[in-house]
Amino acid sequence: MNICEKDVARIWQEGRFKWLRDEQGNEVEVVYGGRPVVGAGCDFRDAVLKIGGIKYCGDVEIHVGSDLWKRHGHDRNPQYINVILHVAMWNRGGLPALLPGGSHVPTVILSAAPGQFSFYRQGCPQLGLRSTVEIETIINRCGMERLSIKAEEFAGLICSVGPRQALYLGICRALGYSRNKIPMARLAGLLPFNWWQEMHDREPAFKLAAAMGTAGLLPSQSALADRFDAVAAAAQQKWELYGYRGETMQRSEWCFYSIRPANSPLRRVAALCALMEQQDVIDLHRISDLIADTESRRLASRLEAWLMVGEKGYWAGHYDFGRPLQRPLSLLGRGRAGEIVVNCIIPFFLAYAQGKGDRLLAEKVGILCHSYPALAQNEITRFMQSLLTPGGVQQGKALRQQGLLHIFQSYCRTRECGRCPLSTRRRPDWELHRGDHYLYAPT
Repeated sequence: MNICEKDVARIWQEGRFKWLRDEQGNEVEVVYGGRPVVGAGCDFRDAVLKIGGIKYCGDVEIHVGSDLWKRHGHDRNPQYINVILHVAMWNRGGLPALLPGGSHVPTVILSAAPGQFSFYRQGCPQLGLRSTVEIETIINRCGMERLSIKAEEFAGLICSVGPRQALYLGICRALGYSRNKIPMARLAGLLPFNWWQEMHDREPAFKLAAAMGTAGLLPSQSALADRFDAVAAAAQQKWELYGYRGETMQRSEWCFYSIRPANSPLRRVAALCALMEQQDVIDLHRISDLIADTESRRLASRLEAWLMVGEKGYWAGHYDFGRPLQRPLSLLGRGRAGEIVVNCIIPFFLAYAQGKGDRLLAEKVGILCHSYPALAQNEITRFMQSLLTPGGVQQGKALRQQGLLHIFQSYCRTRECGRCPLSTRRRPDWELHRGDHYLYAPT
């Protein structure tokens, strides 16, 4: 039979198999086959399986022949570290499939399995007869829940490290996007906000070299001789002059796989340095006044402008030392600035206002929560839109996007449909009380 990988992926997505056995004879129940992925990496994400009666959530990789796992080098590629099942149409050897580090990945051979009933259906099976208004109300409540959870996290950080370091840490994590959030947070611990204050009088190039060196991203720290250009040499000299004797990171801690050049870790560190040249970025009083005094319909754009960093300097045109971009790009554009506002500034100031007992500030931030315009869609919000399209839900505001993300992370990702607030089987008096603690609906 002449079959290609796309054919196998389509068979998997259509859900022709419910019960399978892996190459070791363990029973595999497919609860959910996962979301198809566009681009590099695994073929399906967020699959839910029961293998030997134990529930697993992760990625699925598809091949025509079982031997292609090793031939494609997946056993050495960290992009595949979250794969929980290897699916092949034909058994052509190459087993067992192993992850980087040596862990075993179960393999199922579809040609040896009987067809079963479908496990995958387009659309959400739990919406039932809910009206569009009901669906939108629940999604908005879930958005409030997600922002309030973030606010509670910031409240804990404010108590443990102080408000300025808490906000600085939140901005660093948001700058790292999803794949480099953890290393950016680690860098924020090695170079805390107080460090930037102490270095205030040093030239920007010196601080940038110190930050790159602490992050372990200078070419000399990874023996990348081909990356040395004049800027790299100058940064190396400044790093040696700095004489840092504390802990430094390794380049291997940063994720470079499936990262657009414009979002490379080095540009993220450069964006942080450019932001910290504007010391008022962490000026709590000025930001509070900006939120309190700005007309609501202009507040979103004012906050985004506060954070934006334009096309300037070496890193506007490079994604690594000696590696130019195709064209100069902003270090921190309006889209990422909006993400930082929604995921960091808003929840931080919800917690900050609550801690100070400043109800007026909390109300203004609450209004901002409900009115903030929608951000650019990502693969999760697009996926959730496709599930909820039968219910007529539109993209709407950023709060609704936050609700879709909360529902996905809390229920869809692990296939907890019976607990989902959108389910008609859930009790009708469901409420989200945590949101009421922080968020004030606009009047």
